[in-house]
Amino acid sequence: MGCPSETTLSDFLEGALPDAHRTRVLAHVEGCERCQEHLALGASAAEAVPSPDDGPLVTTGTQLSRYVVQERIGRGAMGEVYAAHDPELDRRVALKLLRPEGRHLEELRLRLLREAQALARLAHPHVVTVYDVGVCEDCVFLTLELVEGASLAEWLETPRPWQDVVRVFVDAGRGLAAAHAAGLVHRDFKPGNVLVGKDGRVRVTDFGLARPSHPHAPILPDQH
Repeated sequence: MGCPSETTLSDFLEGALPDAHRTRVLAHVEGCERCQEHLALGASAAEAVPSPDDGPLVTTGTQLSRYVVQERIGRGAMGEVYAAHDPELDRRVALKLLRPEGRHLEELRLRLLREAQALARLAHPHVVTVYDVGVCEDCVFLTLELVEGASLAEWLETPRPWQDVVRVFVDAGRGLAAAHAAGLVHRDFKPGNVLVGKDGRVRVTDFGLARPSHPHAPILPDQH
């Protein structure tokens, strides 16, 4: 099939296509860089505008797989981030949940899986660490290192010595350079996607729109 129309791609992104049509579009998109670019730009624009807050996706004490939700620490148009406890390893983690809103769970799972695969290719002090991808009933989530601190956008709201600002920017650049060295283009690098921990360490996060820099090295869903 030829490239779907922009309307069809938008409906695909929103989960508004019938199952049969969605399957055909998904098969095309997986091999079409142009359509992947369109979807990435559409997703980025959607995430830039938070939706009205209808309350948290999950409540305190909810158990997702082995993780126990503690509190919501962030939200956007397409998802929310929660602090949670991992009782098996006795540590706090971050859970990134995507809003279903009509989208199929498999599409959401593949989106988070792609982000997890992108992060798993990196092992760098200035890139957030990924632990797990999970599905629980009607919810899909990504388990990440919990960074106690603030986003770079929030951090910059307080006046700081220029030396500190330069250090943070350089460290963020090192994380981004590590991604590029691993063959990944972040594609959504901005202050909101850089975390500054209370310990001063900087991590680049949110690789949901990342793409391989080499066209023949795609980030693929798992093969079963």
